Amino acid sequence: MIFLPLLSLFSSLETYAQSGSAILGPPPPKPVKRPARKIKLAGLSTVEYSDRYRKIYYDYTNTKASLDETVTNLEGLVKLAPDDSARSITYQFLGLLYLHGRHDAAKAEAAMDQAIKANGSAIVEISFDNKWRQMAKSRSGEYDFEDRGRGWLKIENGKLTFTDLNSQPLLNDKATASLTGEQIRDLSKTLAAAFTLVQITTNNTRRPYIFATRDKRQDEAELVIKLIKKHVQGKAN
Repeated sequence: MIFLPLLSLFSSLETYAQSGSAILGPPPPKPVKRPARKIKLAGLSTVEYSDRYRKIYYDYTNTKASLDETVTNLEGLVKLAPDDSARSITYQFLGLLYLHGRHDAAKAEAAMDQAIKANGSAIVEISFDNKWRQMAKSRSGEYDFEDRGRGWLKIENGKLTFTDLNSQPLLNDKATASLTGEQIRDLSKTLAAAFTLVQITTNNTRRPYIFATRDKRQDEAELVIKLIKKHVQGKAN
């Protein structure tokens, strides 16, 4: 299979060179030569698909293609996916661009659902306090985390994981910040001034996980909660 495991993508996340606030996302897999298929199946081969995905990615990275062009190209490409690995990484990328680029939570949810159903994961950019404290008002009068970090929330079937931007696992009470549905005791929104955050209380840590999505918007927080309930906890929304 040509596509790298999704977790390994976190080790080399790159910043897209677009105008405005940077959007992070999964880079393309390295090219791998595979023997040609004896029987041509519908869609593209894994090698052909990887090559097209890589071109779309680097065209966007190098500002040769706009956000809208990139989304359109990915929407067309995913229809030709040869397997779940190719399909999941493309939907993962689309989910990020819908959510953080277009601010379209509905389309982001649909893409992230598809990424998870294809045996992959959805990822959302987050910020947090490194001691998992609530956001507070600073001396400047602005609300932020005192010891601010940035990273990823990875949501997959039966599990969620917190990492930094370099794929290193985060900790809470000296335990790896990874949770199964059974370990989540309470999941809710929490407010800090005008910002909407997510709070997860667990059965195995003293401190709850408190974090903000990339833009600290209510629809982002609600989407994260919905995805966790559906895919990690197995609850109907």
